[in-house]
Amino acid sequence: MSFAVFQQLTQSTIVDFCLVTSFTSAEAVNIVLSKGDHLEVYELQRRQSRLLFIVDVPLFGRPEALASFRPRPGAPEHLALVLRHAKYLTVLRYSSQMGSVQTCGQHVLTPDDPEVDSHAAGFQPQIVVDPQHRCIAVRALPGRVVVFPVSAEANWQQEAGPSVSQHGGLAFHQDPDHTPGLRAPFHFDARSPLRLHHIQDLAFLSGYHQPTAACLGQGTPAWGACLNETGRCASSVLVVTLDLVERVPHLVWAMHHLPHDVFRIMPLLMPVGGMLALAKNCVTYIKEHGPSFCQTLNPSAMLGSELEKLEVVIKDEAKLGILLAGCAVEVLSPTVLLF
Repeated sequence: MSFAVFQQLTQSTIVDFCLVTSFTSAEAVNIVLSKGDHLEVYELQRRQSRLLFIVDVPLFGRPEALASFRPRPGAPEHLALVLRHAKYLTVLRYSSQMGSVQTCGQHVLTPDDPEVDSHAAGFQPQIVVDPQHRCIAVRALPGRVVVFPVSAEANWQQEAGPSVSQHGGLAFHQDPDHTPGLRAPFHFDARSPLRLHHIQDLAFLSGYHQPTAACLGQGTPAWGACLNETGRCASSVLVVTLDLVERVPHLVWAMHHLPHDVFRIMPLLMPVGGMLALAKNCVTYIKEHGPSFCQTLNPSAMLGSELEKLEVVIKDEAKLGILLAGCAVEVLSPTVLLF
């Protein structure tokens, strides 16, 4: 019996994703669990200190990315997900009248081009949402980001004709009665205008007038087994503003010569602002206006000469003995993070 068939015939006990959102209503606190090819939706009842099961949603595949966005102020949030080995973004809404989850929009993320490898080994799609719900961005390919502007009056039929059509080379479908709240998308690549080989991580920042995203990538790929002199300090963080009117990104500022093993960027809440670049052996705080610094977490961080190329203050905290490889992190407050 194949593993795919086994997953469909048996109930999954592994939680792939966990999301806190207001899905069933604008006031509800819902917990959405992705377990195999199912979504389980719960409501948190704080007074009773318990979870109330709402609905189980069977899917035609296993989600690889999951996020929620608010299509308009005061409305319940929609779920956006990308299924495994799928080339499209799916938008789900909760119908309080029917007590069920409905698909209200789909959009193809990658073109039907045999030269485009949408199933690169080890690639994990990513969906990030602007803190003010002005747009969502999908890292659909290692070198491509697709941006969907959020609008309460969004109607792709007005922008591109019929309900199933072709816009910007990408096909889409939307429910004419329940629009997903997303306008027709645009995309930008890592090569142009960022001059990166690929984009490894993506995150939206707070405190900007326009939607602003930080892109982590490498101009020249490097890895531990083949780390020559040109591959050292190969990581860069580029911050771009997304012009939703002109539908183009604009580079604002950048930070180069970061350690090659930086794997994630973590935006911090206001009023602190800025972001943390997480590597296995160190953490680098980056901010557009103000001093940046790098803090070592274990003695291995000082091996080699990578940190010498960083033009920031190095704070030696090797006594902590912490290794961040494979860790998960959540921001609890502007000054507190949970690793």
